[in-house]
Amino acid sequence: AVDGGPAALEDPSRPYDPTRDVQVTESALHIGLAGSLNWSVIVHNANPRVAFRDLLYVTTYRDGSGRTIDERHEFIKDIFEPGETRAVTVNDRFMRARFASAGFRIVAAEALLPDVPPNVRE
Repeated sequence: AVDGGPAALEDPSRPYDPTRDVQVTESALHIGLAGSLNWSVIVHNANPRVAFRDLLYVTTYRDGSGRTIDERHEFIKDIFEPGETRAVTVNDRFMRARFASAGFRIVAAEALLPDVPPNVRE
């Protein structure tokens, strides 16, 4: 199927900034079976008039001195409607090196028109 939407949302009445609007309100890393890196993340779309999809996240792993030993990126392929908050689970593969701390952040997302206009929402 062909995606019928524009390459970017261009509507001056709907200002947006994915780095501000798409917020990670909680994140926790759990080491799983065979050392898999499993993130539990709460994502909130703070924009009241714009939906977002294909959230690009970056995970950063640091040693005890704070030096970055690995940084990864991938997409969360979900749509987050205006005001929506949702828990997401992400598997970030495996890490062979030891690390002391880790971080999870959203660095970009594609803006969309909401599924339902804001004035129709209950």
